[in-house]
Amino acid sequence: MAVAGAPDVKACLYTLSQMDKFGAQANKARRACLAKALNLATTHEELEEVAFKARQAGCFDISKDALDSLVGSTTSITELVDLAAKAQQQALPDVAHISMEKAYKLVNNEPDALDFIRQCHNMGMDDLARTVLKDLIDDQPSVTEMVRFLPTLEQYKMNDMVRYVLKLGLDKAKDTEEMMLVYDNAKKFEQADIVKVAQYRGRKMVIMKKIKTEQEAKADAQAKKDEADPAKAGQRPTGF
Repeated sequence: MAVAGAPDVKACLYTLSQMDKFGAQANKARRACLAKALNLATTHEELEEVAFKARQAGCFDISKDALDSLVGSTTSITELVDLAAKAQQQALPDVAHISMEKAYKLVNNEPDALDFIRQCHNMGMDDLARTVLKDLIDDQPSVTEMVRFLPTLEQYKMNDMVRYVLKLGLDKAKDTEEMMLVYDNAKKFEQADIVKVAQYRGRKMVIMKKIKTEQEAKADAQAKKDEADPAKAGQRPTGF
């Protein structure tokens, strides 16, 4: 078999291309060709080519092995995104998704995360974009920080995530100012049920704050009164 003496990946893949005219009867030889090519592959480019060729030839296990090696050895977000784009051009959406998932593991700051979301959206991977956005939103320490992402969600028409932010805001709001942020944005995005809840909880916060202020004022007045009463203040005679 010609592939037995192939010295490198290029030679293996050339031999593979010559088998097209033999149809299904050459499947065994194709597999042997691709297996050897994978064995010889040492660079990113070679692994990438073997993975795509194996996929096209229906040798999915060889393709997976090549991709595992490729994705596992790549530590650059740019290279992984580029790999995903090439996979999409080859009509291999699962390969593209695996590459982008690995790329996301390398993202470690908000600007990169937002750029990654943009690239996911452009590739039609809104499921992954949602995951990244949810992680970003969940990491925010306050409602004020959370609602910053609403324009991004609106831009990508992710109405379900808009509701997620607002409903989370209902639970995380610490004061009337934050609850008002939820209320205003719920009105803007026409989330009537959230508007009602935010309005109710906001009023409750105002009432509770008023009660607390009154109780503190009474306690303070009582303390001053007690301080003025020697019997209650436990005043000791001079000299003690």
